[in-house]
Amino acid sequence: MIKFIQFFIWLFGRIIWKLIFRIEVKNREVFKICPTKNIIFYANHSSYFDAFLASTNIPLSYYFKFKGFRFLAKRKHACLRWYARFIRMMGAYPLPKDKRGYVRAMPDTIKYAKQGYVIVIFPIPKLLRDINPGDAYPGVSYLADESRAGLLPVYIGNTYGWSFWELFRRHRRVQVIYGSPISHAEFSRIEGDYREKSRCLMERLKKLKDK
Repeated sequence: MIKFIQFFIWLFGRIIWKLIFRIEVKNREVFKICPTKNIIFYANHSSYFDAFLASTNIPLSYYFKFKGFRFLAKRKHACLRWYARFIRMMGAYPLPKDKRGYVRAMPDTIKYAKQGYVIVIFPIPKLLRDINPGDAYPGVSYLADESRAGLLPVYIGNTYGWSFWELFRRHRRVQVIYGSPISHAEFSRIEGDYREKSRCLMERLKKLKDK
């Protein structure tokens, strides 16, 4: 059911982004070598659009090869708000009530990763204009280690502080830049604890912005 719904979200997204934004997508060719399971998309986070920008700008040929996306969301968004049922149907699932520490927050995410879903996660979960790699949480590295998954960096540019007026006037130029996949073996060679590994991952993502 989730994959079926996400297909229509993919179609809708490709149309709506062009209507709302002057969007530029780079490096779609990385999906020729990107795994279709045991892969985590990790991105910077500057708006509530970001998860859908990262997932709906992939090539259709890649979309048909994997099981579907899963997104970790705050409980208020996945359970309490008027749109909660809708975003759960799209693949979102809530943080556990006891979310103290990344180990307690990740059991469902690890389960979905092992089931073959593509996970979309934000190593810095707060909405921020700029990327500061030192703010990265250790959870993304813990997830990659526990699920033995690879990672795909996704840089999303110029979505912070959007307004409805900008949407109607199409003044916002948005970028989605996909980086080269990082295999689990390559990830394992990064030195340091989970926080340091996450910082290194965000450094790699930040470099996409400057290319």
